[in-house]
Amino acid sequence: MQADALAGLLTQLEMMPAVIVGGSGGARVSLLTAARHRELAAALSMWWISGGVYGLITLGTHYCGENIRAAWTGGMEAVAALPEWTEVLERNPSNRQRFLDQDAKEFIATMERWMAVYCPNSSDVVPGLSVKDAKALDLPTLVFRSGGSDPHHTRATSEQLADVLPGGRLVEPPWGDREWIERGEARELRGEGLFARWPMLAPTLADWADDVVTNPTA
Repeated sequence: MQADALAGLLTQLEMMPAVIVGGSGGARVSLLTAARHRELAAALSMWWISGGVYGLITLGTHYCGENIRAAWTGGMEAVAALPEWTEVLERNPSNRQRFLDQDAKEFIATMERWMAVYCPNSSDVVPGLSVKDAKALDLPTLVFRSGGSDPHHTRATSEQLADVLPGGRLVEPPWGDREWIERGEARELRGEGLFARWPMLAPTLADWADDVVTNPTA
C-alpha cells in the first residue's frame, strides 16, 4: 500500500524516473516501489534494512500487536485509546469515529494479515519482496552495510540484499558499528530521534546519485 502510494505521488508530481532512497521501513517501501513500478525508478539506495528472526517478529509486534490485543480485549474503543493513535486523533478528531465505526473482528483480521507479512521467510529478501523478484530488479542500488551489533537491521540482511540485487553495491555507513544501539540510548537519555544522524549519509548519496544520472551503467 505504501509503495503504491509513493508511486502515485511520484507520478502526480512528474518526478519519475526517480532515485528512490530510504532507511528502515523506508528501505522496504523503496524496494517494493521499484519492484512493483519499475518504470518509475532510476536507482535505489537503502540502509537499516529490517531483518533477522528477532528483528522481523519484533517489527510485526510493534506495528500490529498492541492494536490486536486492544481490539480483542476492549473493542474499537480500546484501539482508539492507544497512545500510538494520539497524534492521528489530535490532528483530525473525526478519526475517532472512523475507528469506532470499524468492526473489531474485521480489524483484527486485517492487522493479523499485515502482521503475518513480517514472519521470517527464507524465500523473501525483505517482507513482501521475494528473492526471485529481487534478482529481477535490475537497478543500480547502493546498500549501506548494517552494524554487526544491530539486532533489528541485521548485517546479514544488508549483505544478502546487496548480493541478490543485480546492480547492488555494498558500502560502509558514515557511523560506527553500534549506531542503532547508541541512537536508542540517546533517545532515552536526551530525547534525540533514532534517525538524527541520517543527514550524514547525504554526501555519499548525492555523489552516487550524480554518478547514476551521468553514467547509469556504472
